[in-house]
Amino acid sequence: MTRLAGDITTFLDALGTPEDSAPFAAAVALVGTELEVDEQPYGVHTARYLISEAGGVEFLVKEGVLSSVFVFLAGDRSHAPYPRPDALIEGVAPGSPRSEIAAVLGEPVRSQPAYDLFAASGRFVHAEFRDDALVKVTAMLRDPAAR
Repeated sequence: MTRLAGDITTFLDALGTPEDSAPFAAAVALVGTELEVDEQPYGVHTARYLISEAGGVEFLVKEGVLSSVFVFLAGDRSHAPYPRPDALIEGVAPGSPRSEIAAVLGEPVRSQPAYDLFAASGRFVHAEFRDDALVKVTAMLRDPAAR
């Protein structure tokens, strides 16, 4: 794997930190819009989604720390596309095929028809594809399959 660069590093650095931390604030600053809060039950805790529809990003806070950052490169019914798509991961553009993602992020930890999961800086990057084109990137604190 080559050295990871781009906005994704700010998102990865914020994972595992509380909402009032400097790394979390730096991640939110990249979005540059107001965040809507949606709270959902999560076991005995509450999961907080901090949503920027206009910025194409959702932050998921579980058990008091940032757990995941969802970046919508293609946008969808509820999200505009991320406004800095070429800055998200250096060497990766929206719509990039799997082979280009792997050339930057290395061999996936896990691969399924719709996604690849990569280890990155002690965290994880989930790349979601539609018709072999990158449409969403999620920075994750943990591998969701590891329980």
